Amino acid sequence: MLLNTKFWKNKKVLITGCTGFSGSWLIIFLNILRSRVIGYSLSPPSKPNLFNVLGLKNNIRLHNGDINNYNNLKKIIYKEKPDIIFHLAANAIVLDCHRNPIKTYKTNSFGVLNLLEILRHYKKKITVNIITSDKCYTNKQKKNALFNEESSLGGDDVYSASKAVAEIMVNSYQKYFSNNIKISTIRSGNIIGGGDWGKYRLITDIVLSKYKNKKFNIRNLNAIRPWQHVYDVIHAYLLIAQYTYMTNKFQNWNVAPNNTRISVKKICSFFLKKKEFKIKSKYKNNIEKKFLLLNSKKIRKIIKWKPSFSYKEMMYDIEKWYHLYYNSKNIKQHSYDTAKLFLKSIKLK
Repeated sequence: MLLNTKFWKNKKVLITGCTGFSGSWLIIFLNILRSRVIGYSLSPPSKPNLFNVLGLKNNIRLHNGDINNYNNLKKIIYKEKPDIIFHLAANAIVLDCHRNPIKTYKTNSFGVLNLLEILRHYKKKITVNIITSDKCYTNKQKKNALFNEESSLGGDDVYSASKAVAEIMVNSYQKYFSNNIKISTIRSGNIIGGGDWGKYRLITDIVLSKYKNKKFNIRNLNAIRPWQHVYDVIHAYLLIAQYTYMTNKFQNWNVAPNNTRISVKKICSFFLKKKEFKIKSKYKNNIEKKFLLLNSKKIRKIIKWKPSFSYKEMMYDIEKWYHLYYNSKNIKQHSYDTAKLFLKSIKLK
């Protein structure tokens, strides 16, 4: 399947959690595709943040609101009447989720339930793409365990469990209340790129260490994750939304890079000298898993999506983005230019 520019032109697209890192990049791509973007979100989760750095408030119709506020969310959906929804609103930081489990389950699980229940009574046909996580699977820490869409849902930490609960809720609603809703859930790997300043995030910690001389503590130096560039992930989101719009079949999708076995140490080695990241945190990290490998054969076979970025291309792109930002260059122009170049590099219809 090719990304269809005619399909996206003038589509009304609602993004929950639009002020976050992935939501901000999704706005940029939809702006380029000339969609009509509506945002529903709390304030940006960090300072600085990509949403404000690029002035994206001026590029969308923004509604400030919490996904847990059922009545407010319902009012916005009924008012704006979107054609497509991307649900990104979530508590996404694993360690913060562990410290505040009630808030996490409310947002990550029952926030999804709020959206589903609103749409159960909604008369207009609508396509919904719910972003969950690759961490929704039961992870027994086997080095060679490769999770596909049929793997068991689970997760013993709060974040992982909250995402698994969301998946189960979506499956139930799709099965019994699917008259007007076309749903896909999307389980992507660890998304990285320019403009991420989220807490406890590897790229954030590296960037602040390099440009702000902040102490850099590593929790799991040898942890393995499916690190992938945000552009590749947004491309997958858009293709999945097109496919969901045209079909009635409920689907779960994994989105993973070509190389799913990149370690924290390898990423650190690209940006910093060894002596700069040898410091280990005193915090005993038994919450975040050491190994997570993701299989994305399904989306490659059915939708024909594939990642564009190699590991080195991903690292160079991220390094350049932050270099330009911290050296007072026109980062908004650069961000839109690189997104346009990426869209030109993939096949469009």
